[in-house]
Amino acid sequence: MALLKNIVQPALVLVTLRSLGYGAPIVPEAVLTTAIPVMPIVIVLAVQYHVFEARASAALFLSVIGSIFTIGVFIALTQ
Repeated sequence: MALLKNIVQPALVLVTLRSLGYGAPIVPEAVLTTAIPVMPIVIVLAVQYHVFEARASAALFLSVIGSIFTIGVFIALTQ
């Protein structure tokens, strides 16, 4: 899940917007917005409904750690 959120989703947005001819500031803003880690509300909902609590917290952790690297890469790619 973290791989999809941190790498695949921003990459798809980048490729799609560039292929449609969009440029700055639309492309960097859209790509970096989609590269933001998973929201903590996922854990709140998982705990509230007692569903996949460990998986949700692991996904948030991996997403935040991964975003340290992927956001930097996507900043470089959108310049």
